[in-house]
Amino acid sequence: MLIALTCRFQGALLGSRLMLPATMPLEDYQQALMAPPGVALSPPAPWEFDSAVAALAAVPLILLHHEEPRELSACLARKVAAWLSPQASLAAVQVWGQALAFCLAGDRPGLPLTDLAESEPDLAPWRTILAELQAAIANEWGLSHLCRSLSRQCSEADSAIALALYCHASTPNLPRLSSARAARSTFPLASPLAATLAGASHGVWGLSRDWVTHSHRNLTASQWLAERLARRWAGQSPSVESQPLPTITVAGRLQSRLPFQVISQAEP
Repeated sequence: MLIALTCRFQGALLGSRLMLPATMPLEDYQQALMAPPGVALSPPAPWEFDSAVAALAAVPLILLHHEEPRELSACLARKVAAWLSPQASLAAVQVWGQALAFCLAGDRPGLPLTDLAESEPDLAPWRTILAELQAAIANEWGLSHLCRSLSRQCSEADSAIALALYCHASTPNLPRLSSARAARSTFPLASPLAATLAGASHGVWGLSRDWVTHSHRNLTASQWLAERLARRWAGQSPSVESQPLPTITVAGRLQSRLPFQVISQAEP
């Protein structure tokens, strides 16, 4: 199913439930994202996020740079490292960024877990974890078995990221199932992390109705930010009015998301 990039952006943002820093409004966050590459996202107050919270907060940044995988890890290191607590793992956020970028590409099936840490030497500690996730899929481990194994190797935050990757990679074409499985784990943030991957891969339709309903306050905000990030990614100024961005959706499942122009696959 072909899905417009803007719909993928909104799906990822809704999946993450727009976990932006509470002290930074959307407009300020967007302005910080567009800062020159060497400028960090300096917080107005001290933040000490764990890797799972930082991964969710970094979703808009990953959307903006998703087509540059070799630069993405360095970009996250420059802009997100200042958010992390001393014990948090930047490598976990960088691996997450590579996974989300892969999902946004939309033209390749599955999620190649063992390839996510190959681009950067600093991600080497995660190669063992990713290999175990791949083995868990091949050997059909139970969710509780994998959760216990991850808890012995990683922090709770890193385990949440790893479990979200596992849930999505094991059922890439059943996005709502992957989010539901993550929600049954012992890691609270595994569910929004898995939902973010589902939304990036399948657009808003990759999220369950209950998830979208629960996130209804973020619908307008996610559309606002998704459109501006998509225009920025395309080299357009987000402040300049232009033609509506087209949205391609499933035949019979048209989205009335003005000012977007809706295109149905049922049309000739």
